[in-house]
Amino acid sequence: MTALQNKPRTDISAADLADTVFLINPLAGNGRGQETWSMLLAHLPELGNTRLIKSRNPAEALQKLNETLTENVRRLVVIGGDGSLHLAANHVLKNGYTKQVALGLIPAGTGSDYARILRLSGDPLQALHQICTAVPRKVDVLRITGGNGEVRYAINTFSTGVSGWVSRRLAGLAVKGSAVYLRTTLKAFISFEAVDCRVVVDNTPWFEGPLYLLAITKGSHFGQGMHISPRASLDNGLCEVVAVEPMSRWRLPLRLCRLYLGNHLSASYVHYRQGRTVVIEPITNNPGFEIDGESTDAASVTVETVPAALAMLA
Repeated sequence: MTALQNKPRTDISAADLADTVFLINPLAGNGRGQETWSMLLAHLPELGNTRLIKSRNPAEALQKLNETLTENVRRLVVIGGDGSLHLAANHVLKNGYTKQVALGLIPAGTGSDYARILRLSGDPLQALHQICTAVPRKVDVLRITGGNGEVRYAINTFSTGVSGWVSRRLAGLAVKGSAVYLRTTLKAFISFEAVDCRVVVDNTPWFEGPLYLLAITKGSHFGQGMHISPRASLDNGLCEVVAVEPMSRWRLPLRLCRLYLGNHLSASYVHYRQGRTVVIEPITNNPGFEIDGESTDAASVTVETVPAALAMLA
């Protein structure tokens, strides 16, 4: 392939972006969000005339989204990681924009598992071209309802166990990255104790007892590249449910490798099935839940698959 063929497409005009809002998290990827936007501006000066939300504060970003998502907005392009996309998706889903606004992602985070699932280009210019030329694709999401009636959405993964332990310890860190995530995961090998949960899938008791990890997913990857659900589909109306039983600590590194490679579903220590509705009841002290990389407190919740709920540009 020639160098010309390798060059990202940049033939994007102001007209292509007239109905587009950009949401940028400048802190994503330890500053990569801002660097990505600066690079795009350098190559496409017309981006300077687009509607832009740039905020380091989630509450401020949500307020600006309320002000900016007018009737003539058709695309919301996130420049950031899984957390930024999670925030945007929840706003669109909770405020009734799903028929009007399609979401695009230019990956600039530390994990970017959803970008991997969507097979988005790591080159920002190429990713922007993909977004501007893509036909919106409807994908399923997970609706998570707590005992108090509060509703949240996950576009990729809801999990507990060691993932909740890791997520809680990463929350609030000023600097995050693959090295920090790996160090925290290795600490979990030493410190984490299995949690007891009761899991009901489609009104049928499915699992009860101690587990190392419980993941309910729409996507195939989470945890910065763990191939937890190799059979996942974004639009089949079903979620993947994977439970990993406790194991001897000396076996953890080898079995963790299987989880990253995605060849673990037939293992004796793994329970797997698909379903539409999952009820999770923590039995003993639980370090917390993880929703698309965000940490939250553990409590009894119901996770429902909502088919074709969100339009993605990929």
